[in-house]
Amino acid sequence: MPQDRIVAFDHQHTGNPDHLALYRPGTGIVSIVQHQPDDTFGAVFWTRQGVAGFDLTSTDDQMISYDMDHDGRLDRLLMYRPGTGIVVIAGP
Repeated sequence: MPQDRIVAFDHQHTGNPDHLALYRPGTGIVSIVQHQPDDTFGAVFWTRQGVAGFDLTSTDDQMISYDMDHDGRLDRLLMYRPGTGIVVIAGP
């Protein structure tokens, strides 16, 4: 669907963005997939209720990978709704 988005991030703190967060703004749908040794991706998480209290129910919602610890690893997901002041950071 044209509104679908994908963000690569380093969920396991390996220094490699080997997970993908796939989300559809306006629906609450989020899926996390992990890169596998055979070069496929396997699902590790799926929901229709957003992530970490961020519901992703606005079509304006955005998600980026974020280095909160300043260690060079994009191991958090920062979600925000432009113009509202709503920001949530999720991750280990």
